[in-house]
Amino acid sequence: MAALLAPKPTRSVPPRVSRSAEPRPLAAYELAGWEACWRCGEPPVEGTHAWDDRGDFQLLSNHTFKCANGHGWSHSTDGG
Repeated sequence: MAALLAPKPTRSVPPRVSRSAEPRPLAAYELAGWEACWRCGEPPVEGTHAWDDRGDFQLLSNHTFKCANGHGWSHSTDGG
């Protein structure tokens, strides 16, 4: 009878580990092929890439760019 009244063991769920990353600079070859500046039409000359983990099924890929004229823009996807 005591076995029936004993609490059931619980499974511990490990905490979710964030997959977010600090922005890293993009190399020149990684900038090739990205869209040009929407203001002046110049290609990006510098940029960064980072992952933003916003929870289950929400891993965003974030790119930021700058053209030679100093204009900045960004591009984000859901990682898919």
